[in-house]
Amino acid sequence: MGYDASADMESARTLSDLLSRRAQDNHSTLDDVAALIKGRDVAVLGDGPDAMKAVREMDGDRVLICADGAATASLATGRNPEIIVTDLDGPMADQVECSHRGTLMVVHAHGDNTSAIRFWVPKFHGKVLGTTQGPPLENVWDFGGFTDGDRATFLAHHHGAASIELWGFDFAEPGPNTHPGSVEKKRRKLRWALGLLALLEDPTPKRMQ
Repeated sequence: MGYDASADMESARTLSDLLSRRAQDNHSTLDDVAALIKGRDVAVLGDGPDAMKAVREMDGDRVLICADGAATASLATGRNPEIIVTDLDGPMADQVECSHRGTLMVVHAHGDNTSAIRFWVPKFHGKVLGTTQGPPLENVWDFGGFTDGDRATFLAHHHGAASIELWGFDFAEPGPNTHPGSVEKKRRKLRWALGLLALLEDPTPKRMQ
């Protein structure tokens, strides 16, 4: 994809620094994530065109993890997700609202979003965990995956989910919140995401186009 590894590291260090300065009750740990996921059935919601319908149809007892912009669809149905996995390029007002309501935010650092990290992370009032696609730092982790949706799935898998269902995903076309100038790049990323998900044993697809 031609990404700059040094820019990724700079972004990860920025996120790490911000997280280290947060109040203890707003600085998430791996135990916080495990407490939500381990041994439980998980639904990962993608930002596809049927995301809102998917929230209404899925089992309400499943832990809901939203991939970035999918949080908007979940919020519109009145359901606050337990976790949002985001690189901060979706509708951020909705994600801030979810954070205020208790959602655990998993914020991803990459070379193109350092400014967004500086701006948005301080606005999250709930717990925040950091991730990176480069070498992990003391408080910034790499659980696998590439796009928000497959990173959310790898997060659930890493933390011992009993089962994982994928809802609202469209691996052929980018979601409605994709910037028009980024559509072709997003298509390439979705192809990578589909290949990475195939490495996991049993993420059960639901409503995949």
